[in-house]
Amino acid sequence: MMLVRLAIVRSRRPSRSARFAGILSGILMFTLAAMVSPGHALGASPQPVAAPAGPALTTPSQPSPPPVALLPGLDVSRWQTTVNWPQVAAAGERFVVMKATEGTEYVDPMYATNRAGAMGVGIPMAAYHFASPDGSPNEAVIEADHYVAVAGLTAGNLLPALDLEQTGGLSVPALQAWVRSWLDEVTAQLGIAPMIYVSPIFWMTSMGNDTSIPQAGYKVLWIANWGVTSPTVPAANWNGNGWTFWQYTDCGNVAGITGCVDLDWFNGSDLTPVTYNPNFGLVAAPTGQSVTRGASTSFAIAINRSEFVPPVTLSVTSPMPDGTTYSFSPNPVTGSTSTLTITTSNVPTVTPTGISTPTISGVGGGLSRTTVANLTVLAALPDAPTGAAATALDASALVSWTPPANDGGGTITSYTATAAPGGQTCSASSLLSCTVKGLANGTAYTFTVAATNVSGTGAASSPTAPVTPIPSMIGATYFAVTPNRLVDSRSHLGLSSILKAGVAGTFQVTGRSTDPNLNIPTGAIAVTGNLTVTGQSAPGYLALTTVATKAPKTSTLNFPLGDSRANGVTIPLGTGGTLGITYVSKAGATTDVVFDVTGYFLAPG
Repeated sequence: MMLVRLAIVRSRRPSRSARFAGILSGILMFTLAAMVSPGHALGASPQPVAAPAGPALTTPSQPSPPPVALLPGLDVSRWQTTVNWPQVAAAGERFVVMKATEGTEYVDPMYATNRAGAMGVGIPMAAYHFASPDGSPNEAVIEADHYVAVAGLTAGNLLPALDLEQTGGLSVPALQAWVRSWLDEVTAQLGIAPMIYVSPIFWMTSMGNDTSIPQAGYKVLWIANWGVTSPTVPAANWNGNGWTFWQYTDCGNVAGITGCVDLDWFNGSDLTPVTYNPNFGLVAAPTGQSVTRGASTSFAIAINRSEFVPPVTLSVTSPMPDGTTYSFSPNPVTGSTSTLTITTSNVPTVTPTGISTPTISGVGGGLSRTTVANLTVLAALPDAPTGAAATALDASALVSWTPPANDGGGTITSYTATAAPGGQTCSASSLLSCTVKGLANGTAYTFTVAATNVSGTGAASSPTAPVTPIPSMIGATYFAVTPNRLVDSRSHLGLSSILKAGVAGTFQVTGRSTDPNLNIPTGAIAVTGNLTVTGQSAPGYLALTTVATKAPKTSTLNFPLGDSRANGVTIPLGTGGTLGITYVSKAGATTDVVFDVTGYFLAPG
């Protein structure tokens, strides 16, 4: 793997013995204690050149396997020319490391052929980059990107590798920074930490015996140490990790290869820990979500990456319930998580209630993965009831209403009426009215009504007109009737014309209907109802009285100009079951008035 070019330039050659061929005189040889290993390079050629002719100074022949379980392998480049890979596999070689790139542009011309040949016969392969460091800005990153683009590593290949043999004239700190930049860039691109090929003497001198790189997670060392029974491992035994690959000779013989070839051991019997296996998985959290119809919910989609860097594009690949829409944010995903938001519909397309199981798919880097979420669509909250009305009673009020037009897709189980002020409530299930108790006589109250179904309680109705509870007549019995209109001056119902200021009008209350659900009987002594003013030409007040009077002493409903408003009342009836009404305002003012009766009292006995 390492070569001397005129004792100055090192590059790949057919065999390492040729590095010393024919040029023994004039070459500065380094004698290393207890080791024969690749020496320092003082420069680098942009691409390999042929070895000089002459006799070879050979290193020892391939030694016998060590007494521990190791896997045999080799490393090749263009210098081996055409390799018969079936013969190499039959010879028992268990892995191969092959040159892919050098510098920023060079590509080994045999890389594609060697890669296809080795993978074709099932020999796990790794690709290495021959480092050509220099002081150019961003040089290490450019070389790393060049390597990644050419190497094309896929699942089942071995770790990417950096072949470090020359300094490019960089100082020890500068070379350390260059190496770290190359390693970090490849890690960022591929998601896996590369291994480093180096001789002990080069690391100890040119790299200052640096321990920070193995400490940073670059734990796999491919040590080049020839002709020894065990390799010397620099950097404090590579920060305690020892060697993983050992290039123990530069001149071994393997069937299928002509001439010498570099031979290696793998320190173990299973290549799985040094195999590149980019993968990812998807997990939806939580596993299930419930959402009311017409609302939204979300799932966190975790992308669990293992040696996997490419972006993942997410989609829902199973049919979704009618009316639903979904989105992922972000998408595609370069990080580790995305949020899936699912929105259901209440109108115009109604999402059916029930459980569905959306399948979330992720595609990236040639891989496809799925996960399943559980989505439960519940009925929507019911709309607000309409037509809420209240009738004042003794320290209480009877509240009635009309069901909402839209129950949300779920049966309404109850209604709740709430008083303001105070917050007192009453509830009803099958009825459309209930009595709010615990009110203070003499205090005006309004009431709102809300409906509840299986999904919860919906919006509250508009408040009723104010009503003021009063003490009840002793012994009297109250009977509610279906609210019905007795007076509407706009249509001359109950009153012959519009009400004028200072003029007292009288209208009949009892005996107005033949329908027992609407009629106020002749024996009634008092009634409850709602008094409404509208179309007034001037501010003032209305007084509803037992006997008609032009000068009432109390007001039943006060109002400004141009504001239609109402008030609930409880009032004794006058002689013959009548009531009086007076508009108090400036002379000449007019108004329309409406009175709806809601119930009556009968005397005891």
